[in-house]
Amino acid sequence: MEPVETPAHSFVIRLRLEEMATEASPARWRGHITHIPGNERHYIEDLDEIKRFIAPYLHSVNVDISQ
Repeated sequence: MEPVETPAHSFVIRLRLEEMATEASPARWRGHITHIPGNERHYIEDLDEIKRFIAPYLHSVNVDISQ
């Protein structure tokens, strides 16, 4: 019997610190995330955008990230 190959998604995330955190404001990050198989790139100004970008790929393989 041949092993079943599980779908896989690879991402590259490149970030740079644009502004250091201060008492008045949090640190500001900029960068991009690339989905390797589809070569789709999304530019990031908020670290939460990483989760939003990856979520549809995880949902496509029935992974729940709602927690």
